[in-house]
Amino acid sequence: MVVFPVLAGIFIVHYGWRSAWTYLGFIVIIIALLPSLIFIYEEPESLGVKLKNDEKVKNIIVNFSLGEAARTKSLWIIAIGTGVLYFFHSGINTHQAAFLQDRDIGLGLSSLVISFNAISTGLGSIIWGLICDRVKIKYAFSGVFVSSMVALLTLIYTFDIYMAILASIFFGFAMGGMLAVPAVAYANFYGTDSLGKIRGITHPVTTVGAASGVMVSGVIFDIYSSYTFAFWIYFLMSIFMLFFSLFLDKPRNFLDKPRNEMN
Repeated sequence: MVVFPVLAGIFIVHYGWRSAWTYLGFIVIIIALLPSLIFIYEEPESLGVKLKNDEKVKNIIVNFSLGEAARTKSLWIIAIGTGVLYFFHSGINTHQAAFLQDRDIGLGLSSLVISFNAISTGLGSIIWGLICDRVKIKYAFSGVFVSSMVALLTLIYTFDIYMAILASIFFGFAMGGMLAVPAVAYANFYGTDSLGKIRGITHPVTTVGAASGVMVSGVIFDIYSSYTFAFWIYFLMSIFMLFFSLFLDKPRNFLDKPRNEMN
């Protein structure tokens, strides 16, 4: 995320966009696909890591089936909220370079700004992970939308490279929350036994958000010759999702009940 925007800019300038895609594809295969196939393991036990007994017990305290999870409102709050965040991500990130050029910031500097976005996303993921360990998930999730609001306001009023970098940092921090908070929420709320199925049924919501954000920003630009109106819409959506996410509470199933209630 840090290097690719810069490389893409260099490749496009020197070799054209078609060749740039080819070169970036080879880079992905070499530094992402092959290491993933070689070094990623399914379980800690595959690496010889043994969980303590209390860790095993803690891990099975909450485990929802797919049907149980689908009947809880929290699952769909997480899914819709994540879809909205991916909607922001694609709607802003894909058009960010064009938006900055409209604000008289050149292609080279735009690539630099997007790299700041990537750095902030990486650091933000770590920070949001720590936040999830210290506060309730609903407050962390709400905080991601507050960060999005700050990023959008900064971006809307960006007219020079310094404001562009600041907006990119705020936006990257919010996107770090997009990557970290929902993943923690799914596991903490529903356990890990059916996590793949649960995330599988919610993934289409995320996909729709990611796919439609690009189109919405582009259509609005074609109509108004500006991205500003789109960003104001995203800002209002952030306000709505901020309050919507406050209804996010940890669901209960029979495994949460005291043992004497189960007998």
